[in-house]
Amino acid sequence: MVLSLSVSDKASFVGMHFGDFPAESHLKVAANQGLEKAAYLGDGVIVIPDSVDDSKIFIWSVGSADRTRMVGEDTFELTCRKSPEVGGYICNRQVAADDYLLGYSFVSKKLPTKFNTLDSSVKAQIEELRCPGTR
Repeated sequence: MVLSLSVSDKASFVGMHFGDFPAESHLKVAANQGLEKAAYLGDGVIVIPDSVDDSKIFIWSVGSADRTRMVGEDTFELTCRKSPEVGGYICNRQVAADDYLLGYSFVSKKLPTKFNTLDSSVKAQIEELRCPGTR
């Protein structure tokens, strides 16, 4: 279930690969520090706990579960928090569309490992909201 979504200028999009983030960014530091505690979910996806906030986890797509370090092409997918109120997780994701940056939050019973189906569904909702002639 999608909780919220936002659309912003694609020019603000930095990228989602590990190599795109500045060395001092919290996301990059947390990934490097938390890699030894990472859990492999399958489908090339790992979960890394946030070293600052115990309730937050970062989900990355990687080439291999057997890692000693993150590499430039590893892809940040989303952030999730365990939420007893919803009986699962509240997750936040950003993805670049053709001409905008899409951010959305959703509820998931388990940690997600596949993202394209939900991305496509949310993008379709955005397309329905566009004014005629801007599609």
